[in-house]
Amino acid sequence: MEKKVILSIGLNDKDLHTQVITEEKALETIVATLHKNNIIGATLKVGNIGVYMGEVEKSIEAILYNVELENVKKACEDLKIALNQESIAVEVVKNVNVMFI
Repeated sequence: MEKKVILSIGLNDKDLHTQVITEEKALETIVATLHKNNIIGATLKVGNIGVYMGEVEKSIEAILYNVELENVKKACEDLKIALNQESIAVEVVKNVNVMFI
């Protein structure tokens, strides 16, 4: 059994309370940041809608399998700076049964 980690990354700037980065640029930043932090693969879902502090915002969900949580924490810290986020939701699901075929 393995673990699955789901990151919910909002796109609204934490100071301006509006989206200032394009989805394409956010995706590029997420991919580069995950790679930099030794996370070799992810499934990215674009166009999710989230609510944070009463504000509606677009978000990107990154689904990761079999990753070291320390690498995930480092990636989240980097992403918070790069995307100007107050926080990133990190959901850890243990004991998932996943196969790469």
